[in-house]
Amino acid sequence: KSNLSQQTSPESLAYVIYTSGSTGRPKGVMIEHGNISNLINVQLNTFNIDAEQTILQFSNIVFDASIEQVFIALCSGSKLILISEKKILEPSGLLDLIDAENVTHLHTTPSMLESLPEDRLLKSLKRVVAGGEACSKELAIYWSNPYLFYNEYGPTETTVTSTIAVYSNFNGSEQISIGSPVANTGIYIVDQELNILPIGV
Repeated sequence: KSNLSQQTSPESLAYVIYTSGSTGRPKGVMIEHGNISNLINVQLNTFNIDAEQTILQFSNIVFDASIEQVFIALCSGSKLILISEKKILEPSGLLDLIDAENVTHLHTTPSMLESLPEDRLLKSLKRVVAGGEACSKELAIYWSNPYLFYNEYGPTETTVTSTIAVYSNFNGSEQISIGSPVANTGIYIVDQELNILPIGV
């Protein structure tokens, strides 16, 4: 209770989520409504989501990535498709579902994308969003042809996504980037002593 009064008011609190991050020790993270509102507005604009879209809720609701998937659908009037764990564990069945439900927006992890069968064009899919793990150059090359491919990065503490990079017809000539900070935020690249580093480091 004392932490709440020092850091945020109960009225502004949207949820508390526990994460171990890189430390391996669970800690509670308090996320405010304003953070979610900013993130969803950024996503709607970045992805050009409208009521004609169909979003696949790939992430379980105990993971913060589900916030993006659920709320971009609710705030745009687009269709949200729920998926069972069984379907997620059957890669070819997952692609069948994407086709059958005319999914336009797929947001998942790079490792999941790597497990999906290749050489199958998903006719309704417009964009693929990868996050939660490091993305390989090969993955960006494959998925950015013929879809728009987004690489996201962000720790739980900053409300799901902090940076976004977009790739279209990527040929692998550049390094994969985690992108630019989302609107109304900034990022700092620092060394081990927290000194700000120059451009290019």
